[in-house]
Amino acid sequence: MRRLPPMNSIRGFEAVVQLGSFTAAARERGVTQGAISRLLKIVEEFLVKRLFRPAGRGLVPTEWAEEYAMELRVALDRIEAATERIAEPTTRHVLRVNIIHTLAMRWLIPRLPAFQRRHPRLDVRITTSSGPVSQIEEPFDVAIQRAAMTYPGYESRVVDVLKSGRMVAPFKGLTIPCSPVHVLFPKEGPSNPRSQTFVAWLFEQGAAAPAEDAARASP
Repeated sequence: MRRLPPMNSIRGFEAVVQLGSFTAAARERGVTQGAISRLLKIVEEFLVKRLFRPAGRGLVPTEWAEEYAMELRVALDRIEAATERIAEPTTRHVLRVNIIHTLAMRWLIPRLPAFQRRHPRLDVRITTSSGPVSQIEEPFDVAIQRAAMTYPGYESRVVDVLKSGRMVAPFKGLTIPCSPVHVLFPKEGPSNPRSQTFVAWLFEQGAAAPAEDAARASP
């Protein structure tokens, strides 16, 4: 028998950390804030650990809770992908994004709901890594790293993800300095159109680096 918290409590916890508030998580899950609080209590009792700590007038997740939520998101994505392979095909297209763990947690994941509302047929699946692109084990359509990178059949661009030069955490009041990042995406092939859509959205979120810098980063 697997030792896991109830699935509803896992999904509630992951939603709170991803969306950055109990209210948003309750709205997404279609339940009350009280129900979300009860789901989090179930996870806390199962793990025998506090998930959140006081910060100002609200609560923010602990560092280990953010990491746990990220791992849960990856697991839930894999469960969904396995279900889709067995179920009837749909018109949604999967876009696999590999990204630096910190940037995923602090910047990309909190903004994904807005991207999904604009592009409902694109299903973004996130994996994280910290090593060079050659060491990424999971298949990817788009890779986002701090260092310049090359990969056969892929194009590289430099993106400043925020005009302010700071990366905003999902909870108010938490910020981490951020430098421009390098984005790798396929030059052609079936995933190229949806990859281009995602990269264009990244540029909308901030400002592109000077053209000569982007050119130097291209393979």
